[in-house]
Amino acid sequence: MRRLFQSYPDLFKVGCLYNAAFSILCCLRGFENLMQDVLAEPAAVREACGLIDRELVDVVHSYAACGADGLHIMEDLGTQTTTLIRPAVWEKLFAPGYERLCRAAHEHGMRVILHSCGRINDLVPRFIELGVDVLNMQQPRAYGLVEFGEQFRGKVAFLTTVDIQSTLPRGDEREVREEARLLIKHW
Repeated sequence: MRRLFQSYPDLFKVGCLYNAAFSILCCLRGFENLMQDVLAEPAAVREACGLIDRELVDVVHSYAACGADGLHIMEDLGTQTTTLIRPAVWEKLFAPGYERLCRAAHEHGMRVILHSCGRINDLVPRFIELGVDVLNMQQPRAYGLVEFGEQFRGKVAFLTTVDIQSTLPRGDEREVREEARLLIKHW
């Protein structure tokens, strides 16, 4: 990776975490079991998150040592209508890990990009407080295109596209162009 990054000194280079603690625990426990654990065994989930987060922070330091300019964290934390976990529960179990990851990245001058599909509007203010610099949001219709922009523009940067689940699949060029225009206007 260091050689690859050094080959492109003028480009913005990003190290990716394709899974953070939530997604890793989903893989280890299965989604249904994790959802039960979150409610029935929060101390065990918190402990597991701590172990995972320490390893991920080491990955962030490794990306920085290779010359990464940014860290892209990819997790899907929402459904079409709400977060997968209530914000108060998410705060206790998963927010500390995001804080550690953002802090580690910022210590190295890296920008933090967060990807999440699903309507995570209730978590976004906290993500911004924790240090997320860029939101990679691909379902602007699910978030409420106008409302989301009104609430968060100027507080965080957006790396977005026309809605990948509602607008793009229909393939209507006029609709795609109109939504892109609305994104530019509102976000």
